[in-house]
Amino acid sequence: MKLCLKPLSMEDEEALYQFEVINRTYFEQYVPSRGKDYYSQSGFHERLRALMLEQEQLCSLFYLIKNEHQAIIGRINVVDINDGAGELGYRIGEEYVDQKIATQAVRILLDKLVAHKQIKSLQAKTTTTNVASQKVLEQNGFLVQKEVENNSGTNSSLSFIHYKWSQ
Repeated sequence: MKLCLKPLSMEDEEALYQFEVINRTYFEQYVPSRGKDYYSQSGFHERLRALMLEQEQLCSLFYLIKNEHQAIIGRINVVDINDGAGELGYRIGEEYVDQKIATQAVRILLDKLVAHKQIKSLQAKTTTTNVASQKVLEQNGFLVQKEVENNSGTNSSLSFIHYKWSQ
């Protein structure tokens, strides 16, 4: 499947909201919930505006993963950018899993970062149960740093594997 990364913009708000609502149950099998306010239209709108501000301030890079029909099939981002480092995150819609989309999207993003010399290293984490995400990271040159149990009080049974990528 041919895909592209499109910078996040307010013009994608409705399509992105629908993508998140449709995939909520699927996503919450692998990552902690974003909370019910995120899934109200007003809460989503405010969160999207906050993300746009982060992007304008160059604190984060947010992209939509789109297919050849310009449908949103996933998201990928780099947050907490500071001194050439940031944290990678991504999510692929349930309908599009097992198609190597995350692997392709991470590779495209890394190529952009290398070409623009924006980021020298990335951190990433995934749950110990999300083997597919572990493979995506490892196939893109991320190295395991450590495994940590979540002691935050929510979903405390989750453990995370932390990864690092460097140019």
